[in-house]
Order: sequence, then structure tokens, then C-alpha cells
Amino acid sequence: MVDESNKYKALIEVSGDGIIILEGESISDINKSALDLFKCSKEDVLGKPIEELIPEIKRRIEKALNGEPQTFELECQRRNGSSFIGEISLSGVKTKNGFSLIIIVRDVTNRKKELKRLFFISTVDPLTGAYNRRYFKGRMEEEIERAKRTGRPFSLIMFDIDKFKDINDNYGHEVGDLTLKKVARTVKDRIRKSDIFCRWGGEEFLILLPETTLDGAVKLAEDLRERISQIEIPGGERITASFGVTEYRPGDTPRDIRIRVDSLLYRSKASGRNRITAE
Repeated sequence: MVDESNKYKALIEVSGDGIIILEGESISDINKSALDLFKCSKEDVLGKPIEELIPEIKRRIEKALNGEPQTFELECQRRNGSSFIGEISLSGVKTKNGFSLIIIVRDVTNRKKELKRLFFISTVDPLTGAYNRRYFKGRMEEEIERAKRTGRPFSLIMFDIDKFKDINDNYGHEVGDLTLKKVARTVKDRIRKSDIFCRWGGEEFLILLPETTLDGAVKLAEDLRERISQIEIPGGERITASFGVTEYRPGDTPRDIRIRVDSLLYRSKASGRNRITAE
């Protein structure tokens, strides 16, 4: 009959997941998959504290030993200096000698990259790198709910490139696309990480500004208007943009605030373009 401990050791060894066994605070066993993941040998790690292999794990170990199984992700360092995203599961088991901890490690780097790629495809306009309309609508709804809950302000800027059709007609769509890219880069270089910049359609853009009053949004719009007016297209011609700016008002729906800011943009264009209308 096969000894039970040898049977379990064999199962651990053939597992495709990295498996590490802790006795106390030290590594008592580690399988080949884990050694391959961390690019180390058994001699490197047996008898050593687990923190030498996974430094950020200690707090999670304490919870697992208290009967709370843990699953989380960490950036793990290999012994050769490279890194991977590890999905780590911890669970405590009773043994003849007391209490052991089983650590299972999976390399999910490729899965995370693929999820990031799919998120990018589904939320970002491929030409300008700004968020798309679908993503923006979701974030607008979230921001309105946050404003209702906290009473904190947020504002919305809408702008478009003046006479953009003339740029396409006179210089071609390649120059039109290049102009959109330059405008988007100008905006992204100026706004905060918390601001949501969206290509709403064609040459029309929206910027959602959390924690921003109307005055703050107008100042940003004026700065962007100035910066955009410095963008040149072939032939030395410079472009301009017209802006509408508004602040969230209690009771606004996403549609209310978008219609209002669109109307303000229209007023800027009707008043001669290259200007800001705020309300």
C-alpha cells in the first residue's frame, strides 16, 4: 500500500500550480511548478521564511491561520530579477504535527494582460486614445450617484474643433485624424488622472471633472482653449475650439446635463466660435 504522505507528495509534485507548504513560518516543501515560477532551487528556499520568496504575504498568512482562507493577487519577484502577477491562495490544514499552511501560486500575467487589452478595446477610442461614449455614460451615472450621496460638486466640459469639416475637405482625412490626435494629446497632458476625457463623436469631446465647481471648470476650459489655438496643421494654419461648461445641479439626470452642456457649446459656436459659454 502506498504511504499516505508519499501519495500526497506525489500529487503536489505533478500539479501544474505552484504549491508551497509552510510549517510554522518556514518553507517545508515546494513543488517543481513553484520552483519554475520563482526561478529558484529547493536548496534556495527550504527552511527559509516565506517572506524571502513573497515579502508581502505575512498579513494574509495570519488571517489564513485564523481560519479565513485567502485568495489575492500580488506582483511576485523571481530570483532572476523578473516579475509576474501571481494569484495566490492560502489555506490552513491540521496535521499530525499541528498546523500547516498550503500556498498555491498561479501565474496570471497573461490573463491580466488580456483583460487589460479587452478593457482597452471596449472603452477607448482607437484614434485619439480618449474614452468612448459607452464608457463615459457609465462613469457619468456613477458620478451623479456619488454627487447625490456626498453633495460634492462635479462639472462637465464639452468642446468641438471649429470648422473641422473644412480641415477634412481642404487637407484630407489623414490631416483631420492627425488634428484629432493632437487635440486629444493636448487635453490629456493638461487634465488630472481623475478626470474622464471622452471622444463623444466626430470632432466633439467631453470632459467629466469630479470635485470641480463651475469656476474651476471654466478656468480649465480657458486654458485648453488657449492650448488648442496653438496647434498647427499643414500650411501653418492654426485651429480653434468652442466650449460649453456646466456644473451638476441636484436633480440632473445624465441626459439633462449633457443637453445643457451641448446647448452651451452651440451658443459658443453661434456667437463666433473660439469661445466659452458657461452656466
